[in-house]
Amino acid sequence: MHKQIQRNLVSVHPPPLTPPTRGGGKTYPPHVPLTEGDKGGGGRSGGGAELLRNLKTHTQEGFSLIEIIIVMVIIGALAGTAIPVYIGMGPSIRLSGATRQIMGDLMWARMQAISQNNEYKVFFLDDHRYQILDDTDNDGNIDSGESTITKDIQEKYDGVTFTSNNNPIFHPRGNASNLATITLTNSFGTKTVKIVITGRVKIE
Repeated sequence: MHKQIQRNLVSVHPPPLTPPTRGGGKTYPPHVPLTEGDKGGGGRSGGGAELLRNLKTHTQEGFSLIEIIIVMVIIGALAGTAIPVYIGMGPSIRLSGATRQIMGDLMWARMQAISQNNEYKVFFLDDHRYQILDDTDNDGNIDSGESTITKDIQEKYDGVTFTSNNNPIFHPRGNASNLATITLTNSFGTKTVKIVITGRVKIE
């Protein structure tokens, strides 16, 4: 009687199925489909070969003609915007550059007067040239043997002119006389360089 019950139970509940094995000795649930790598029986080798082929394909790809044209159009548009802006800033840049040059040369003349222990005088010859005199005898005139340096502001800064109300003198102690105000002008506007009695040179 007991053996008959066991046989009935076995017939009602069959033993579980063992999942089938596939290429490479791997075991899968029955519902998982085979991959290309598994079908080849090589496990990972099939998938690795496919990945390598994809990488080679992407590596060999370059830019298309359409992409190159789009990039060139963008560069042209940016250049077309930037160049007029830069051209419009030209007068402002030239005016600022000329102002800094005159200020720098005046400061240099002052330092030379201190280091050489004699006066330095600056002559404004016309609306774009000036001359720096190493006045060794301190008489305010250009004498034989005295060195001069002549500068033309328009050699570097075309279109910039200036006016000065005096020809300043820098003394060995660093102070100044014949105090001057130099006004620079071009199509952008005006800037002013001023010399004060202490010898200081500043832009206003």
